[in-house]
Amino acid sequence: MAQQNYTCFGVLEPFDGGDFIDYSERLNAYFIANNIGQVAADANEAAKQAADKRKVAVTISVMGKSTYSTLKDLCLPDLPAEKSYEEIITILKGFYKPKVLEVAETYRFHQAVQTESESVAQYANKLKRLAVHCNFGTYLTRALRDQFVGGVRSRSTRKKLLSEDRTFDQAVKVAQADELAEKESKELLLSAERTETTQAHSISNKKKYHFKGGDANKAKPFEQGKTCFRCGSTQHLADKCSHTYTTCNYCKKAGHLAKVCFKKKKADSNAKAHNIVATHTDESSDSDSDMNSVNGTPVTIFMQNINSVGQKSEISPQYKLGVNINGQEVSMEIDTGSSVTLLNSGDFERMGGDTNVLKPSTVVLKSYTGNEIKCYGEDNMKVKVGEQ
Repeated sequence: MAQQNYTCFGVLEPFDGGDFIDYSERLNAYFIANNIGQVAADANEAAKQAADKRKVAVTISVMGKSTYSTLKDLCLPDLPAEKSYEEIITILKGFYKPKVLEVAETYRFHQAVQTESESVAQYANKLKRLAVHCNFGTYLTRALRDQFVGGVRSRSTRKKLLSEDRTFDQAVKVAQADELAEKESKELLLSAERTETTQAHSISNKKKYHFKGGDANKAKPFEQGKTCFRCGSTQHLADKCSHTYTTCNYCKKAGHLAKVCFKKKKADSNAKAHNIVATHTDESSDSDSDMNSVNGTPVTIFMQNINSVGQKSEISPQYKLGVNINGQEVSMEIDTGSSVTLLNSGDFERMGGDTNVLKPSTVVLKSYTGNEIKCYGEDNMKVKVGEQ
């Protein structure tokens, strides 16, 4: 009798003690693929029993020694081979997959949010998996949608999903579209930065190797005027900087140092916006001579509300100093670059001064932004700082 060739599809390894429901599903697929225990619907009872016995025999053969020992104990006083295939599967499911607590599974479901490492699709699949034992019934699709919207990582996507009623599948599609758009936007930005860097290098290299006279063997240094936006160095560009992933101490974003932070520069600019530039008028030379001939220091009195030009006036305490003016203590800002001594009208009036009797101002005051500031006039005052 000739030997019959038999091709076996797939490999079914011994059960490892994990989820037996998954293992039983693989068993059924293995039986169908290899035509094990398959009979026609109209087959007689003897044929059906013979097919079932074969499925039992294969199951016992592949499940592994440890699992078979457990099954044998669970079947006592009968032997596993005396049970039907469905009975064996039911016994093992009950042992390896005990009944879960619905309230605990539901709690886990409602605590699920999208993590940093999860894509939208992975998050949606995680919710489906967690909902299996929650017994949501007809409420399942709504529960999935509500938890998906509440747990999606992107705030802009969540805002969009909250603006209109959608099904779970529709919400997932919207979130995936946003995810793809954000990814492509980042890639385009990186591509643009690489292009700019390449162009800058090209220009730099062209200038670097221009030779002149006896210096033919000496290359020019790094192109003047080019600085690294990450650290401020003039010796390299951003793509060669070691601070690509450094976190800024000011804005807390990665990619640059605090000394070159745009937000910090903007804040510093606003903080300096109260600075005043003094421009002498045509009559200032004569007036200066007259005022210096009097015992005292010429002080210009200006309108108190500098903020009227639209800038903030927040001066750090370390840049202020107590000054004795006409016997009264006044807190004044230190400005070593100023050519005039200034006092605002509020402090002047609190000292008992009267702006109506001041001498005409010999300077024109302008703010940091170029706006002219009103001056009431000038007066000679006795100014004392410390022992001077």
